[in-house]
Amino acid sequence: MPRGTASAADQQLLAHADAASVRVTASQMARWRAHGLLPANARRALGRGKGSTSIPAGGADELVVFLGRQARAGRRPHDLALLAFDAGLAVPEPAALAATIRRVTLKMIFYGLSQAGRAIAAAAASVPAGSQDWQLRGHGVSQIGWGANLPDITVHATKTGSFVSLSKLLDSPTWREPDAVPLTALWNCIPDTRHLPLRDDLHRRTPLLVVPENDVRQHPMIISTVAYLPQTVVSSAHPAEDLATYMTAFPDADGYLPALTGDTPPRPNFNPHRDGWGELVMMWSAPGVPDGDAAERDRLLLTRTRQYDGQPYLMPAVGANMRGVHPLMSWWAVLHTLSMFARYEPSEWAGCIAVNSSPFAVPIEELLTTAINVVPRLISEAIDEVS
Repeated sequence: MPRGTASAADQQLLAHADAASVRVTASQMARWRAHGLLPANARRALGRGKGSTSIPAGGADELVVFLGRQARAGRRPHDLALLAFDAGLAVPEPAALAATIRRVTLKMIFYGLSQAGRAIAAAAASVPAGSQDWQLRGHGVSQIGWGANLPDITVHATKTGSFVSLSKLLDSPTWREPDAVPLTALWNCIPDTRHLPLRDDLHRRTPLLVVPENDVRQHPMIISTVAYLPQTVVSSAHPAEDLATYMTAFPDADGYLPALTGDTPPRPNFNPHRDGWGELVMMWSAPGVPDGDAAERDRLLLTRTRQYDGQPYLMPAVGANMRGVHPLMSWWAVLHTLSMFARYEPSEWAGCIAVNSSPFAVPIEELLTTAINVVPRLISEAIDEVS
């Protein structure tokens, strides 16, 4: 934007930068505002029917000078936000928060997870004594399509590396480049993203919480309440068909029988939750298990599930796999993808975390905040699982 078309307030900011011998253009200020680095100008009434004029927001003059001095090739918007925040300048809170989360969570949590992978491998009972297999090398996961929309970036395992080795230890499936799956499918495999979709459509499948009922419901079959079925299934006009379609993504639940209503014809007996999601009692056969042996029924039920932060879940399978992905490996793939995206596509990443304009900003912020607390507990669970 040429300087002649700048608002009165922007002309004041440009003049202030000139007086400080800092070269700033109106187009630069427009970009800074688009990324949440520079606050919008305020309006001031002139009085007596004379209308209003724009004035710079408080602290914007010094912020423009600072940003002008710090802006250079290769420096990203969140880098500038952190520099300005650390310098005590009045950076708009969303930009400072997004940049801080980017620095503290995305980078450090993923590389912390990478190091924790070695601890998991070292603790694995299946790794022979004296073996160096715990010294994981390479990430073992890669992406295709950086120019695509964030949910459509595809992810696949490489031939070797940490992701591949840990997946083997945790009995988690992997998939190679011809079967690469979109990031959104892996994102959906994390239970904490149930209300934070990157893309919400009929293809979305999220983990199902399993609550064993064998000790409270005397029944010859394995019995459990399965929760967090989506509203599209719970409130469907064709519930039996839509439930069957939805559950094809959960091969670990193969052979389930839903509890039915007494209607004619019978329907799955859903119990809706207040948020529109719901739960359903499901049953599986228990051949050879004596009547009244609730503990054995629970044990068989839990072999179908993955532990996630102390609770058993049925995990959706991705791609053509016939087992749900281990939740720690879902986190691994998602955090690695976001980390690589931020590193190699900085301008697109900045757009994704712009709270005022991106539909992905809040889900990313919430996910990375959750990672700080949840991922360490998942690492501990994984160590217990393999040792």
